[in-house]
Amino acid sequence: MEIILAKSAGFCFGVKRAVKMAFEDSDEETYCIGDLVHNPIVVENLKKIGVKPYNENITNKKVIIRSHGIHKKLLDKIKSENQVIDCVCPKVKYVYKLVEDHKDNYQIVIIGSKNHPEVIGINSYADDKAIIIETLEDIKYIKNKPTFIVSQTTSNQNFFENAINMIKSILNDDIIVYNTICSATKTRQDEAVELSKKS
Repeated sequence: MEIILAKSAGFCFGVKRAVKMAFEDSDEETYCIGDLVHNPIVVENLKKIGVKPYNENITNKKVIIRSHGIHKKLLDKIKSENQVIDCVCPKVKYVYKLVEDHKDNYQIVIIGSKNHPEVIGINSYADDKAIIIETLEDIKYIKNKPTFIVSQTTSNQNFFENAINMIKSILNDDIIVYNTICSATKTRQDEAVELSKKS
């Protein structure tokens, strides 16, 4: 059996950064909210060096903020009580800023998975009032008013484009679209299509 490996296989910039920070700054008094990254080997290795699951009773400890982020209120609480090791991907933080800057004048729409930690985090910068588009059916919840649209950084590019086209076809008002899908995600999706043609 021949195994073809995609050129982009491996950790993206954000994950590499998060893993490096977590291992350099952790000690036996370090806690992490959920899994640092979606990789069981990394998660297990963090456990081996003493990193423990976070709970809200922890104070005066080091707390790792995972690469895909957390809700803003929880982050503020942790910052007030602990030393934070902020491993949130800079590209995710960029989406936070976009949403926070536009929430007062626009209806915020996030294209992504409702229950994904990244989307929960992004929505918190819209005061938990964003409309989240997980399926095309969800578009019916968008009101005809000035709208600002972003995406989960790991969303499917084709779904994003289809959703945007549909939204533009039904809204008459001002629409601003930021395609915030990470370049690494786009590259991997494109490579997956190319590799599927070879199988």
